[in-house]
Amino acid sequence: MENNKSAILKGSEQSQESIVGVNTSELLATEPNLAGRFYSDALDDSQINGIIRSINPHLITLIGFSEFGKSTFVASMYHRVMTQGQIDGYDFYDSDTFSGFERRAYIRDVGLKLNKRFNRTTNTEGYFLNMYFKKGNEKLLLVISDRAGETYRNEYTTNANAVKADKSLIYNKHIVFFIDVSALIIDKNYLGFKSKFNTLISRFYSAGVFKNEKIIDVIFNKIDLLNKEDKNVCQLFESNAKEIIQMIEETSQTKINKQFKICSNNMENNHDLYEVFDYFVESCRLINIPTLSDVDWINTKIREL
Repeated sequence: MENNKSAILKGSEQSQESIVGVNTSELLATEPNLAGRFYSDALDDSQINGIIRSINPHLITLIGFSEFGKSTFVASMYHRVMTQGQIDGYDFYDSDTFSGFERRAYIRDVGLKLNKRFNRTTNTEGYFLNMYFKKGNEKLLLVISDRAGETYRNEYTTNANAVKADKSLIYNKHIVFFIDVSALIIDKNYLGFKSKFNTLISRFYSAGVFKNEKIIDVIFNKIDLLNKEDKNVCQLFESNAKEIIQMIEETSQTKINKQFKICSNNMENNHDLYEVFDYFVESCRLINIPTLSDVDWINTKIREL
């Protein structure tokens, strides 16, 4: 059966055979008036400055390799605001990137049902997503950078110039490392992950990512894979997690601000996941000050972020 890409985007029912193996980059239909993106899809570097309004955005950059759950987390956060209407007492009232959220949410749900999962985020699509919140007269703007995991795993570990060119990563004040628990509890997986991850943060250091003062958090995702009754596995996880935290702190010369252990696709009574959502929104309050609408915040110095 031939794939109907517009139906995929809208979430129409299709057989599993018609969905498996779809390249999600193909969902970005070429629209001349939209610079190759759907209306309200995720934004790229050239488009992100258009969201500046009367308040400063708070940018949180999610960093993690492919299949570590960044986009699933974003989709779950979007699911919460669309079903509950608020986070941490702040009402969700708008977004410039609804299609970007919807596509991640759809891919997330299909991925949970199929054995073969297709790429959540591709290198060719936009990666900035935003949410507007308000409580009384207070308004917050949360921007999440959800780059493809392949960018971090392949490009940024081998190309220092690519890291230096990522101005939003270098000048941003808040980054969050996503770590897959399965990479820490299996020795073979851990050795490969540790080597690759060490290379990544070393590239970050060389490119000046840690030169500017940053809030650095770590999220250990897929915590449901950890069998709490298996003491050996739990000890292995704690030991390897501690080593990764130490690696980040020593390279960045920054104390980790917060650590979370979550399952990003579990929305049922998941207090730990909701705690991260609340924290993300609360983080926006730190810079909730008036700003000029023409500030080029992707290319400016850190003081203007």
